[in-house]
Amino acid sequence: MKRPGAVRLALAAAVLAVLAADRPVFAEDLDAQRSAWRARRTVSAQEPGRLVALPLEPEVQGAAQREGRDLRLLDASGAEVPFLLDRLEAREARTAYAGHVVAADARREQQSLVEVDLGSIVEVDTFEVEIAARRFAKRVRLETSEDGATWTTRLAAASLFGREWSGGFVRHVMLELPAAVRARRVRLTLDDTRSEPVNVTGLTATRRLALAAQRFSREASLVPLGRQDGVSRYALELPAAIDFDELTLAAEDALFARRVKLIEEQETGGRIAREVRGEALVYRVAEGDLAGASLTLPVAGLAAGRRVLEVVDGDAPALRRLQAKVSGPRARLVYVAPDGGLGAEGTGDGLRPAAEPAGRLVLYYGNRVVRAPDYGLEPLRARLAAAGELPIAVLGEEEANPRFREAPPLQFAARPGTTVEVARFRYERRVGVPVKEDLYSLTLAATDLGLLRSDLADLRLVDAEARQVPFVLEPGVREEPVILESEALEAPTGRSRWRFSVPRGDQRPRPALPLTALELRAAEGFFSRTARVLMARPDGRGGEVVVWAGRLERRAGGAEEPVRLPVSTRAGELVLEIEDGDDAPLTLSDARALVRVPRIAFKAAGGELRLLMGDPEATAPRYDLAALRAEVLAWSAERVEATPAEPSVAHRRGWRELLGQAPPTLLLWGTLLAAAVALIALTLRLAGQPNAPRD
Repeated sequence: MKRPGAVRLALAAAVLAVLAADRPVFAEDLDAQRSAWRARRTVSAQEPGRLVALPLEPEVQGAAQREGRDLRLLDASGAEVPFLLDRLEAREARTAYAGHVVAADARREQQSLVEVDLGSIVEVDTFEVEIAARRFAKRVRLETSEDGATWTTRLAAASLFGREWSGGFVRHVMLELPAAVRARRVRLTLDDTRSEPVNVTGLTATRRLALAAQRFSREASLVPLGRQDGVSRYALELPAAIDFDELTLAAEDALFARRVKLIEEQETGGRIAREVRGEALVYRVAEGDLAGASLTLPVAGLAAGRRVLEVVDGDAPALRRLQAKVSGPRARLVYVAPDGGLGAEGTGDGLRPAAEPAGRLVLYYGNRVVRAPDYGLEPLRARLAAAGELPIAVLGEEEANPRFREAPPLQFAARPGTTVEVARFRYERRVGVPVKEDLYSLTLAATDLGLLRSDLADLRLVDAEARQVPFVLEPGVREEPVILESEALEAPTGRSRWRFSVPRGDQRPRPALPLTALELRAAEGFFSRTARVLMARPDGRGGEVVVWAGRLERRAGGAEEPVRLPVSTRAGELVLEIEDGDDAPLTLSDARALVRVPRIAFKAAGGELRLLMGDPEATAPRYDLAALRAEVLAWSAERVEATPAEPSVAHRRGWRELLGQAPPTLLLWGTLLAAAVALIALTLRLAGQPNAPRD
């Protein structure tokens, strides 16, 4: 029988295969089609439909953009093969199986027996027992069976308990086996000789699978830059811009201790910016009782600048024959092999080439402006630890693309559009753009969505002369948290209610944001309660509507993780109602709303721009740039930032806005006054008319 992990990977492979099959056919000349890519390598494929791993040497990653944004894997027709870039760092995957109780409370000799069915035969190594009681202490024997008839003892005497400890409460309901076993049925025998029986309501079995780390190492050159004030400086040079996370030193000195720093220098606007990427005390004692060494420097945050190693020698001489080596996690592309490939199959003692059918894949890289592709495969990453060894594809030698032409981003001039009436917009943000023509992107803040209409039709980007800067809108590019104001409300016994509100700031009324989820943090380490989230009726007729209902729960051991509720609505206030039963109310310490924020991409030639928001009567803009939407979003736009939103000094409120912002009592008295004036005028008019003659 196949392992569950293999079944899930097969399903993931099927998804990848569908993505790979639904691709357009391009021209045969791949080099001309990919002329913006500097280099290429041929790639052997595996038999069609198999999930394959393509190891990447660090030199390939160094020649590509950071995080492999410009990597493209193409088949012979020019169609992109969807892939996932996976760094081979140590990680663990967990696969859970929920069991249901099929027999319970079968008493014999002061023992309680509970039998749980997992639904099918699975490989498991950890069990979480669900016990309804809060305080308990039990010795338990755990047995497993594949058929429900033959049982094997896995744990002869384990412990389950819930109790106060050191000012807190500890709940231990996890049972771990020394190795994975195959089981469908699980039987627990609980010792009731010292305490009352407890109610076991369920059990969750888990299989933990580990993926070992794989790392590379490369020699690095240290070029002396001189010594000043007891500090020796060296330029760290590598054949390619290799990413690494550790730097290891070596020297001939038998006894030394030095404080060292790895500094990255980048020139910005004619000035040298220096950032410390790693710092540590390295030492070596070669002989004696204290012999030992620590020569590795952790490194993080590397960019594309010049790397300089600083060694603080003080009054001591410089280290003799100082050498350096860099290392980091290896990476691979994981994809489904399309038709017509060549590969290497894993065997018991290594790798052997497979037969070579017609056709290969081609890996292109070396495009400085393209953005990373989005194949929607991130959910697969968490399952790779359970995949085990994958068939290996082989990367060929690097070749220059003979059709390479480095083109500037989108070869058209940044032409402004028509002017807008700035006074109609209530809010603005100032955007600083470098003084060069390029493609830029700006990600909006979650609070901006409370100032804009729900369709974002009142969003404009303008220059100093109020001329529109055409942009392409990319909705929902990332989730941004918004810390909510929390207030405990009165509620009936056995129930608790909380109000969560978007911060008002200087806005009236409270802004309503398009929420995608609600994250809650609670002090309790374990709970499972029925709950629902409500909001005021959007039509203003009073009352509340339910926007989410389900179980608010946290399993034992997950105290650090927030509880996420999939609330999808537009609101400024939410009410959480929890059924506590006989338990004490939860201690909620933090509440956050998650909002998916959009991004705009535009081409500009520099200077200060303004982002305008808040015109309720605006219509959606229409730009010629929309015809190039795919091309605009395909380039790697330079990110720019904007100042926080503030009321526009140019805004002039019209009578509709004044009326809409007036207090309800003012509107009521205004309406009554207008009605009284109209009634008086009508009375005077009727009183001034002559009486009609009588017959």
